[in-house]
Amino acid sequence: MGKRKPRSFFNNLPINIQTKIFCRLSLEDQSKAMCVSNEWRNHVLNTTLPKKDPLLPFVVAHNLHNPFIELEQLFNWCSLVMCSRAKPKKLINTCNGLLLFCHNDGEATNILRGVYYYYVLNPVTKQCVTVMKPIGQTSGGYSYAALAYDPAESWFFKIVRFQGLRHVNIFSSVTGNWTTLNISLPDYIYESDWIKKSIYFKGSIYRLTKSGYLVKIKVDPQENVSDQAEVITLHPGCITSTKYTL
Repeated sequence: MGKRKPRSFFNNLPINIQTKIFCRLSLEDQSKAMCVSNEWRNHVLNTTLPKKDPLLPFVVAHNLHNPFIELEQLFNWCSLVMCSRAKPKKLINTCNGLLLFCHNDGEATNILRGVYYYYVLNPVTKQCVTVMKPIGQTSGGYSYAALAYDPAESWFFKIVRFQGLRHVNIFSSVTGNWTTLNISLPDYIYESDWIKKSIYFKGSIYRLTKSGYLVKIKVDPQENVSDQAEVITLHPGCITSTKYTL
């Protein structure tokens, strides 16, 4: 006889009972539950977070009287993991729960002194991945970089490092290697000032220019260089109203 598949009694519970159970979980346990399946992830997002003030969901839902205490604890943990003081200026990007730092003053035994490394931290799973900058670019200040990560797509992440405006270096946690992609953009984009902050969404990194354009860069290699990046024209009043934020 074949093995009987285990039944999920939780999924057979009424939706309101499931919601009450999720609401009783701590922030950390809610985050872990969201990693179980897309169904659980959507359930937690849609039922346990408040609707009135989405900008401060955890403060309201979990009665954190001083959210800065939690933030201080987070940076203290990051400092311990990286063996270096985790200052806010070293935090260069976040993406779906992952944190990206870059510095050259780590004191861990497995890194080279004075060399710039990227540090990808997951506060929920307490994991840290250290990535050396691409070969030949391990000294000096770091170029702007961003994370590409969505647990709904993959458990793996990518670091997208902008090498000027015509090339991007991409590190994949699947292969553990850096690759370089060429991007082709109109001259008026190269001449514009870019906003450092970017966001990742469905396979692409989005960056904003002060001249009123949104640049979409695909993180997976495309057959044609012209397909690697796309320029999106924004409404004239969009930049002013958002104050150059995404």
